[in-house]
Amino acid sequence: ADSAGSDLPQAASAPDNLFNLTPSEGLFKAEPEFDPVLERFMAGVLAHLSRLLCFTAPSPTSFLRFGAGCWAGAYKFWGVSNKEAPLRIPLPPNPASKATNFEIKCMDSSACPYLALAAIVAAGVDGVKKEMKLPKPCQVDPGSLSEAERSEAGIEEFPPSLNEAFDLLDGEEAAPIK
Repeated sequence: ADSAGSDLPQAASAPDNLFNLTPSEGLFKAEPEFDPVLERFMAGVLAHLSRLLCFTAPSPTSFLRFGAGCWAGAYKFWGVSNKEAPLRIPLPPNPASKATNFEIKCMDSSACPYLALAAIVAAGVDGVKKEMKLPKPCQVDPGSLSEAERSEAGIEEFPPSLNEAFDLLDGEEAAPIK
């Protein structure tokens, strides 16, 4: 596919005081600040994101959406109001409002919402238990970066197929979401 397709993004809400982002600052702040537990949860989701595709995009057709410019994500990274980020914090249109949720955009209607949400929560809890930290957010389309720039930022490509995503479920690292 070479254009945006249908998706079913999963949004997770948080109380107002967990995010410290407003539209006027969020896009330009190099390292957004928010509650440490929420950061660890999001870091766990990000760490397991390629494996989570087995639950959030469980159809071979789902992987047709994971391309540059398709707004579902072609790379594993997070961002603030970055439509290319598969894990993102959308900012509200009102400059006086604060962000109150994050989205997991690499999910579509072929997913069983119960299994997908259970895997997402398990990944987030793993991040909390291991006190994971989020890397800096990426505010550009990673497809516009060189391979060296993506590597330096810790941005990896999604697996190109469902079979390759399932291969990532083997091994010790996948234990928390299995």
